[in-house]
Amino acid sequence: MTFSFVGTGQGEYFRQQVGVFIWKGAGGGDYLPIRYLPLPEAQQVMDFSVDLQPVRNMTVSAEYATSQLNANRFSDLPGVTTSAER
Repeated sequence: MTFSFVGTGQGEYFRQQVGVFIWKGAGGGDYLPIRYLPLPEAQQVMDFSVDLQPVRNMTVSAEYATSQLNANRFSDLPGVTTSAER
């Protein structure tokens, strides 16, 4: 069985030592016999690069990059977007 820390006074079990949990009743402990699953996330990255050579021995370069991270796809809140230009 797996125990997870749920907050002080929020659980039913008290950890006596590593791997040993004692049942204390509702609100009497810090642990519950549950396993937290990682949240589904999404990350998108885009990069555009342009190199121009208008005359000999001269190059003009431009680059644009953007990324979007949604750390919790279950949430209705928007993800984090970052952009960079060079």
